[in-house]
Amino acid sequence: MQDLFNNYPLRRNKLGFFEVKDEPLKDDLAHYYSQKYYQETPSKTYAKSYEETEKKLIEFRIASRFKALQQVYKGKMQRFLDVGCGEGFVLKYFLNQGVHVEGLDFSHAGVLQQNPDLIDSVITGDVDQLLHVKVEQLQTYDIIWLQNVLEHVIDPVDLMAKLKKILADDGVLVLTVPNDFSPLQLRALDKGLIDTQFWVTLPDHLSYFNTETLLNFVDQLGWQVLDQLADFPIDWFVMNEQSNYVSNPKVGVNAHLARLHLETLIAENHINKVNQFYRALSVIGMGRNTVLFLRKNA
Repeated sequence: MQDLFNNYPLRRNKLGFFEVKDEPLKDDLAHYYSQKYYQETPSKTYAKSYEETEKKLIEFRIASRFKALQQVYKGKMQRFLDVGCGEGFVLKYFLNQGVHVEGLDFSHAGVLQQNPDLIDSVITGDVDQLLHVKVEQLQTYDIIWLQNVLEHVIDPVDLMAKLKKILADDGVLVLTVPNDFSPLQLRALDKGLIDTQFWVTLPDHLSYFNTETLLNFVDQLGWQVLDQLADFPIDWFVMNEQSNYVSNPKVGVNAHLARLHLETLIAENHINKVNQFYRALSVIGMGRNTVLFLRKNA
C-alpha cells in the first residue's frame, strides 16, 4: 500500500478548484476509509461521544438546513439518501420527520458509535460502486444529502454526474463542502497570522473548493442553485493572536468552546433569522463550510 500521507502538490482543475496533482490509488483510498477513518482512536474527525450542548447544536445545524430545504422543495419528501452518512445524525433527523432514509458509507463504524439503531438503513462498501449500482437499477431519490464528501473523492465530477442520475427531476441535492482557500484564510496567510495552509489535509481531502469556485463548479456541471448557507466561521479566530488555534494549538480547546457558546446564542433566534445570518455569510464567502441546495437544470 502506497504512503497516502505524502505531501502531494496541488494543481488547479480546469473547473477552477484545487485538486491533488498525483492521485492516490483508488483501492488504497477505499482501505483508508473502511479501516481507519472512523476506527482510529482518537479519530481525527469524529468523537466517540459528544457533550449535550454539542449534540443539541448538531441537531440544530441539521434542522436549519432542513428548514431551508422545505422552502425550496415543495413536494412530499419520501425517499432520502445520505451519501457518506457518517455517524447517522442526518439519517435520524429525517427519519423522525417521517421520511424513508438510506445511507451509504465505507464503514458502519460511525453509525455504530452514535446511532446504532439505524444500522439496517446503512449500506456499506465502496461508495462509488454502490452509487453505480443505484444508477444501473434506475433508483431515484427526492432528497440527496452530500455533506463533507465531495472533497474526499478522487473524481468529484463523476460523483456529481452519478448523483444527477439518481436524483428525481424535481429533487434537491444538499451539498456541503469546506470553504477552503477562502479570502479569509488567504488574508491570514498574507498577513503572517498563519504560516501554513492548515486546511490542506491529505489524504482526507483531495479537492479544495471555496464558495466562489464551488458555485462555478456546480454551474459548469448543469446544476441550479436554489439557496446557499454557510456555517459558523470558526476561521475568524485565527485573526486574533489570543484565539489563533493554528499558530497556537493550545488555544484550540478554548476556540472550540467559544464556538459552541456563540452558536448556541445564535440558535436561540428564530430559525428563519438564523438562516438569514448564515445565508449572508455564504454570499460574502465566509463560514467554515458552504452549503448549496441544488436542482438539476432542465
